[in-house]
Amino acid sequence: MVHTRSKPIVTMMEEIRLYLMKRWATNRTKSQSLSGNICPKIKSRLKKESQLTKYWIPCWSANKIFEVRH
Repeated sequence: MVHTRSKPIVTMMEEIRLYLMKRWATNRTKSQSLSGNICPKIKSRLKKESQLTKYWIPCWSANKIFEVRH
């Protein structure tokens, strides 16, 4: 990508466009192999956070309002 900056503006824009199209195509094929609606990295983070919730303590605060203590 860096060598593209030294070229004329039209050539530079064309190479950037081709780079982005290749990148989108590879990302599209990678995303089609995934199962579910959530990406793997987010899924693992969500699982980690849900494991930490077992230590939370809900406390009544007001009418139908609760606080959560860690």
